[in-house]
Amino acid sequence: MICEKCKTEMVRYKENNIQGWKCPACGNITICILFAIILCSCTIQNSQGSFSDADSAFDEFFAGERFVLSPEGAELRVDDFEFDESDSNCYRVGARKDVDNDGVVEQIIDGPFSNGFYIDYNNDALSIFPQFEHYGNVTYLDYDDGCRILYWDVNSGIQFYRLIKMDGTSIAEDTQFLYSEEYEDGDTVWKYRINGEEVEEEYFISEINRLLPGYF
Repeated sequence: MICEKCKTEMVRYKENNIQGWKCPACGNITICILFAIILCSCTIQNSQGSFSDADSAFDEFFAGERFVLSPEGAELRVDDFEFDESDSNCYRVGARKDVDNDGVVEQIIDGPFSNGFYIDYNNDALSIFPQFEHYGNVTYLDYDDGCRILYWDVNSGIQFYRLIKMDGTSIAEDTQFLYSEEYEDGDTVWKYRINGEEVEEEYFISEINRLLPGYF
């Protein structure tokens, strides 16, 4: 369910006898109250949309009704993660999008120090997709030919970008860009590398613009 107020994915909400959905970003709540066999819906902000199987499974996980499998095969519940939307040292509920381009949305979890992951839905089971090697920050970019995962880290004297495109559980594209300040014969020079190979600045920029159109 999408929050009509801020367009963020809502999560299951339960307090005493009240159940519904709550937006983790703005606090908007959709309340559903069950009397006998009649379901009455009272929405603070008008909401629309139906749940897919994946959406329902993710909501059940956040409600504590379902577990996810870790890459090591452990069954993890929502209480095994420390969620706090206002604390960057805790896990935070991210967007839902088709990260691996398999036709089914995944649940993105933003993690401590930007070290998050996403939950995959397959055959009525939830699993944490094994993390790639982490490089500081992650952004999910949507293009006409699918979603790409961009890891990036920018510091004084170095800029690093790693662009990944998934095809289900396989990596269809994996390109690394490194822009760094180095010393050569006593002088400071800038080096440009793609997948570890040094290239000219013009080619470096053209490849970034080709693979990440409109990002820079």
